[in-house]
Amino acid sequence: MRLWKKVLAAATAGVLCLGSVSVPSLQNVLESAGTMLSVSATVPTSYDGTYEDLYYDITDAGEITITGCNENAVSVEIPREINGKSVTSVGNAAFKDCTDLTEITMPDSMTSIGEYAFCGCASLTEITIPDDVTSIGDFAFCICTSLTEITIPGSVTSMGEYTFSGCRSLTAITIPNSVTSIGVCVFRSCTSLAEITIPDSVTSIGGCAFDGCISLTEITIPDSVTSIESTFEGCTSLTEITIPNSVTSIGYYTFSDCTRLTKITIPDSVTSIGDCSFWGCTSLTEITLPDSVTYIGYKAFLDTPWLKIKQAENPLVIVNHILIDGTTCTGSVSIPSGVTSIGVWAFDGCISLTEITIPDSVTSI
Repeated sequence: MRLWKKVLAAATAGVLCLGSVSVPSLQNVLESAGTMLSVSATVPTSYDGTYEDLYYDITDAGEITITGCNENAVSVEIPREINGKSVTSVGNAAFKDCTDLTEITMPDSMTSIGEYAFCGCASLTEITIPDDVTSIGDFAFCICTSLTEITIPGSVTSMGEYTFSGCRSLTAITIPNSVTSIGVCVFRSCTSLAEITIPDSVTSIGGCAFDGCISLTEITIPDSVTSIESTFEGCTSLTEITIPNSVTSIGYYTFSDCTRLTKITIPDSVTSIGDCSFWGCTSLTEITLPDSVTYIGYKAFLDTPWLKIKQAENPLVIVNHILIDGTTCTGSVSIPSGVTSIGVWAFDGCISLTEITIPDSVTSI
């Protein structure tokens, strides 16, 4: 399992470098990786017993884990007990690719939902997670393309990687105050997600958490979050966002391709802006950059009107003593005194640059 997850991570990372991924692209990546599973998700090769359409195992603690399901099942009710033993979990990939499943009921005895548990259940429209569930595994509901509503109970403390990725019919979701972390790519390519509230309890948001959420128009990051990275890439309807003073770094690709974002204020707490963080924000004309920013990554503002305005004023774009862009320079160029660093790819593609003078104030290139 770990091996094929690493392959998947590498594949999705490669897609990330190319920009936002569409739902079909994400689905292809996931399905390709899914073929590496050694056993069928819906018909286990071995199991301890059956109950109606369900397959199950008995744990060492004498509890029941649902491990599989009749792949043609349409409606399933998981019982609270089987043969006097409490049903406490849905195992890894138990209902994976049960494409006819439209309804499932889980008992209040349930405490955990495994990885890929309902991944690919394309006909599942609604699900309620029992109040005692504390753990939801990675990819648990990925590519549930008909899922419009889900209730997450206050018992859940963390949301794993890719949990709802590719749920393109999901329009809104409320994250309870019990959740302290939102995993990598949790809502990636949830293309209908227009509303979400992140509670103050959340201290970390994983990379690409909302990547490709093209219907998301506004979001507030809670004061407890300290860093964001590739979090909102490809949110093409995002027009407004508030970055709290708790954030100290804006990572790579965080707002890239947010084509409707017109202005942004970066708080004084931020010290670094990562590579390509605002690349492709084609409506971004106004940026407030505080003096606290000491590092700006390569192509952080590429293809933004803000950068084009700066280039028109002076082909050497200097921010906080950092020369971040000189790509429109030609001929002989003299960098002014006071510049302390020359950024990555600052003169990329300057085929007509003939001479450059670097002052003694520059300490890093």
